[in-house]
Amino acid sequence: MTDGTPSPEIKTPPIGRAMVMRSGLDALTVLKSGADAVADAVKVTLGPVSCGVLIENRGAAPILVRDGAAVARSIALDDRFEDMGGQFMREGILAAVQTAKDGAGTTAVIAQGIIEQGVLQIAAGANAMLLARGIVEATRVAIGEIDRQARGAPEPDMLERVATTCGGDAGLGAEVAAMVARLGAEAEIEVRPGPAAGIRSYYSFGMQLNRGWYSPRLATNAAGDEAVLAEAVVFVTSGVIHGAELMAEIIANLAARERPFLIVADHIDEAALQVLVVNKLRGAIEALAIQAPGFGDNKLEILEDLALFSGGKVVHDLPLLLRAMIDDLPEHLGSAARILTRRRSSVITGGGGDPERVRRRIAEIRDRIAPASDDVERRILRGRLSHLDSGAGVIEFCAATEVERRELQRKLGATVEVTRAALRGGGVPGGGTTYLAASKVVERTEWTENEKAGALCVQRALLRPLEQIARNAGFSGSMVVAKIGSMDAGYGFDVRNGEYVDMVAAGIVDAAPVATKALRAAASLASSLLTTDVAIHYAPSVWWPPPPERPRSD
Repeated sequence: MTDGTPSPEIKTPPIGRAMVMRSGLDALTVLKSGADAVADAVKVTLGPVSCGVLIENRGAAPILVRDGAAVARSIALDDRFEDMGGQFMREGILAAVQTAKDGAGTTAVIAQGIIEQGVLQIAAGANAMLLARGIVEATRVAIGEIDRQARGAPEPDMLERVATTCGGDAGLGAEVAAMVARLGAEAEIEVRPGPAAGIRSYYSFGMQLNRGWYSPRLATNAAGDEAVLAEAVVFVTSGVIHGAELMAEIIANLAARERPFLIVADHIDEAALQVLVVNKLRGAIEALAIQAPGFGDNKLEILEDLALFSGGKVVHDLPLLLRAMIDDLPEHLGSAARILTRRRSSVITGGGGDPERVRRRIAEIRDRIAPASDDVERRILRGRLSHLDSGAGVIEFCAATEVERRELQRKLGATVEVTRAALRGGGVPGGGTTYLAASKVVERTEWTENEKAGALCVQRALLRPLEQIARNAGFSGSMVVAKIGSMDAGYGFDVRNGEYVDMVAAGIVDAAPVATKALRAAASLASSLLTTDVAIHYAPSVWWPPPPERPRSD
């Protein structure tokens, strides 16, 4: 300072106090401990004869689940380093079940096996990076063997066997398989509670759009992942809804019909969307907004298809229509019996358009496909045809209690997704038998010295699913694995009857894409964890970065 007074010393906490670190085998061991904790909780749900997991539900009764992904999501560990390992395992499991909604237990068991063997190899002096390379290569060989074993879904009863294996019930499997076979792998199939006992399925003619809602705040269910409107008005425009004033005027005129309404527009800006969301959240309206799918001329044609299907007209000059809204709006509005929208897709069923005109449009699009000038145009036309000439399925179920309702809805949803995967990629013998066969191929393959240790980890881990399924059913896993290892290919252990059978003939079939995705996810998370040499977490008792000093008042 200018008066000669020394400046006050500024003290900052040393970096070492702001974090806690472990390295080498010490870090790997504690990360493995956390991964094991998650895997041990998830793997009890594996197989047709498995146990449930009771999860605390604060403020309400505990929840009993048999869904491995739900179990993984609920786990947090006290030790910070162990929790980091648990998060590794959790993210790998959730990645495996992201699309097919199944394979959580398989992923956990295989990943745990690879990690366990890998830590032993590293402790014995193996190089972690070369070990990971061997894991990747062995996984590639195993997936190739699984794909080779896959039998096409068009084979008689294949879809039904896959659905029955996943759902654990022959009647449920038959319902789901019939619906997926009829509608295709990409069709919309909704699972929802119904008023009467039993499981029922029905179909409805519908139109699909590859666009979801403009905002998740428009969702109507408690989970926030879908929005449903019933007996709704459909307003389709090729224009841009710009500004709060324009949206308020549209809402006022559509809400005057005293019905829920859907707005499909080329674009809705933030101010206009805010008006729609606020009115919906306040309960003043039941509404949805979807961006028009497609690009360029194709977008306009899709909007015309939607207007025809719903019985309305596309509004091209939005300001002109608004000036004569009272007189001209009704003839532009369509209707739909049901609209289901998710983040990236929508399906509209029971459109109010003339069925004969819709059939003529479908025939017109089909006739344009063959003479189309290039592959891009043909692909666009096929997309329009599949979206307009499609259907939607609904599976209704009834449960006596809330716990049963949640479990049945999860099981039906998973069965639908697994059956879809089987329709795309075929089925393989279930019950862990396919992984056992893949492990034999890995064992017979010639490996370089650098890859041998990683391949050994994968080969031994591939035996774990079969062993765990048997153990969950009360049998000796090691004895079952040894017995099946000496039998012909395709034979496995039916834990429901305690018999060794031809798995496909017994109807125990898994979807090949689910099996390969679980293995790929398990190998990925395991190799990532095994190549970790340092683990760091911030100490909770130290501010980092240090908080700014507050000015003092006299």
